[in-house]
Amino acid sequence: MTIDHLLVIWGAPSDGGRHAIGHLTREPSGAPYRFWYERDLSAAIARGFTLFPSFPEHRKEEHPFEARSGLARELRRKCPQRAGPLTQPSEDEPEP
Repeated sequence: MTIDHLLVIWGAPSDGGRHAIGHLTREPSGAPYRFWYERDLSAAIARGFTLFPSFPEHRKEEHPFEARSGLARELRRKCPQRAGPLTQPSEDEPEP
């Protein structure tokens, strides 16, 4: 089975609410990867979402970001870090 369309979900650090904020696709024919934001991000933005640094424009499906490789890696690597207990080291763990 091949997955060719992923819905990008963001979790609000304040309440843990989940928001669909974008799409990541690739056609099986070897076409470029495409990423675009949802048309309406107002609910996510109201809860603290900011556009990803690697994708700073609110592009929609008609004009997506495109790349032959690395787009999925860039999206994953550049996700804003969540603040809160899940990202804080414990007292026994050294900070990175």
